[in-house]
Amino acid sequence: MSDERRDVAERLREYPFELTKSCHTDPLKWVGDVMYDLMDIAGVCEDFDSLFGALADLIDPTCHMCPAHAGGFGCDRCFTWFPDTETKPSFCPSCGARVVTGDE
Repeated sequence: MSDERRDVAERLREYPFELTKSCHTDPLKWVGDVMYDLMDIAGVCEDFDSLFGALADLIDPTCHMCPAHAGGFGCDRCFTWFPDTETKPSFCPSCGARVVTGDE
């Protein structure tokens, strides 16, 4: 498990849900505040859509292995080139991300 995943998991476990919930009388306001807190915990600055992608990447990191012109494959996540690799692996040997094809 990566350090980033451990750090995010620790921050999630320490999140004071009951404390933040008791500060609001409007449930929708509370949910909005929790979503912004989750963005902060996950290190996402853009928007809610980015939050879900970032959480998905923490749970199931994926990459694409692109054939290199000089032979072998390159990972588009960690940018490592594997010149001696003849067949596309199921997981990146460097970053450990699951190799997917297309928009999978």
